[in-house]
Amino acid sequence: MPSSASVFDMDTFTVTRSPVPDPGSDSSVPAINQGAGSGSRIAGAGFLSAPNLQSGQDQVLVHAGDQSVLLDKNRHQWIHETEFTTIEKERHTEVKEDEIYENKQKTEHRVGQEYKLLVNGPFIETHNKTTEGNYKGEYKVTYHDQFVSKEMHNQWRYKTYNEYVLHNGWGVYLEYPYGRVQTIAGPNLAFSTPLRATTVIGGDIKTAVAFDVGWTSAKHSASYLDSKFTVCEMKNAAVNVDTALASLNTKGVLARLGAACLKGAVLCFGNIRW
Repeated sequence: MPSSASVFDMDTFTVTRSPVPDPGSDSSVPAINQGAGSGSRIAGAGFLSAPNLQSGQDQVLVHAGDQSVLLDKNRHQWIHETEFTTIEKERHTEVKEDEIYENKQKTEHRVGQEYKLLVNGPFIETHNKTTEGNYKGEYKVTYHDQFVSKEMHNQWRYKTYNEYVLHNGWGVYLEYPYGRVQTIAGPNLAFSTPLRATTVIGGDIKTAVAFDVGWTSAKHSASYLDSKFTVCEMKNAAVNVDTALASLNTKGVLARLGAACLKGAVLCFGNIRW
């Protein structure tokens, strides 16, 4: 038969245990009478050693030994204000499945010493706003596989130091469709070996304000029309050989000086002939 006793009718309970004569002294431990062992509620930061600790009703103090918590099911935690966590030594966290971290405002990580990141799978980053990086020390990047870079907007690059580029393979550069403008304020030195080939589909315009000097062991050029205008032209050669199917020279003043002159022609028309 169930009991009819309740918390509102204590007289119907049957007490089978011996009452404590003096609950204040018989149930306390005289050896532990300070701090949390006094039996009073923890109401101040003096009971714990953590900084910035405010008074509360639910606080835990572990002075010695390890503390373990085993949860067979889920755990939900809500903190309506700020949370402070201080770890004097190391911290190890292991997540055997997926982990999702979401911050609605701002995230800031400060690392005093070394920072390492190891990713064994694909690594994907998405920056929806401005990205800024400031590297004050040496910066090294090594790509062991193919490297693909796409720039979808105008790019500005400022370099205030010397640059050395070593390329051990082929280099193919395509500027399309607007071409390329390059301005070099200082000397421009280029070395090619064993061959340099240039193809211009269109016009080739070169302007030298001061002087244009070229030297080669052998030079050959072929064109449908070769036109040249100079204020003063000087040619020096140990041996000069001109061969043409047809040659037309028009000069206002022609002066030729030479120790010896040898000419041979099948047919010659002219007013002056040396």
